[in-house]
Amino acid sequence: MAPIKLSWSEAEVKDAKLVVPLDGDAPKGWKQSFERTVQLLGGGDWGEIRVKKDKVLVADVTAGSEAELKHHLEGVVE
Repeated sequence: MAPIKLSWSEAEVKDAKLVVPLDGDAPKGWKQSFERTVQLLGGGDWGEIRVKKDKVLVADVTAGSEAELKHHLEGVVE
């Protein structure tokens, strides 16, 4: 089973909504663990973060928060 990673090369932002596909196989319970970690770490200059199927969705992404958001999401996935 390959570890799950964010596929930044396929990421898209449209109408302030970031969509980042996931690569790899998510083990059972991964989505729940991801959502708990998002809640524990809090947020930044962006809106709700959630997983839908094989993608991470981030609402209300603001200009200038890209590097911080990428670092945040990488930490959540790890």
